[in-house]
Amino acid sequence: MIVKCEMCHTKFRIDPSEIKEGGSRIRCSKCKHLFFVERPGNPSTPPIRHRAIKRSRTIYLGMLIVVLGLGFYALSHLGKFDTMEYFKSLVYRNYDPGNRKIILSKVDGFFEKNTKVGRIFVVKGMATNGYDKPRSFIKVKGLILNEQGLKLIEKEVICGNVLSSHQLKTLSPQEIDSRLSGDTVPSNINIAPKQSVPFMVAFYNLPQDSSEFSIEVVSSQPEVEISR
Repeated sequence: MIVKCEMCHTKFRIDPSEIKEGGSRIRCSKCKHLFFVERPGNPSTPPIRHRAIKRSRTIYLGMLIVVLGLGFYALSHLGKFDTMEYFKSLVYRNYDPGNRKIILSKVDGFFEKNTKVGRIFVVKGMATNGYDKPRSFIKVKGLILNEQGLKLIEKEVICGNVLSSHQLKTLSPQEIDSRLSGDTVPSNINIAPKQSVPFMVAFYNLPQDSSEFSIEVVSSQPEVEISR
């Protein structure tokens, strides 16, 4: 078979039997660049569908029961204690980790050939501030699911950290993960209402029963003061 170096574009012939079933990294004889090639006739990777998962309310219900119990205890033992105000303060203080009004859009999943590990699955999209005040440090997590909806892989990243197609192809998995989940960038600080910030999650070595992916908002924080 004839292959072409993606760096210097030199063409040369290799024996297909030398390529592993899942693909192999080979070195260009001219520029010494390492790149990934697949065996001819390999079946294409099946598509991974996007599943929009509704945020679970179970934890909220459990916390509500606990708070109500505390309120009734206070009412019966402390007499004039303002149970409703106490209840409201706990609800509004503890019930929103900053994910309830962050809106996800333009979510797309695609495969990219990486020179280090072969085919990787990438999910990108936009996170929009649906609050009425600026939000910062938005985090999302990506999940890979099987046909039954069971979680196979989970990764958390910081919005604003995205990579180019060239970086996705050439960086190692460790470098990719470090950049996507690393320090918060300025675009993810004090995002005004209705404004958006991009996100990206990368997965490697997907299990054979991978069928769907999902993106969920983990958290965000209120507006922060920036010292000048």
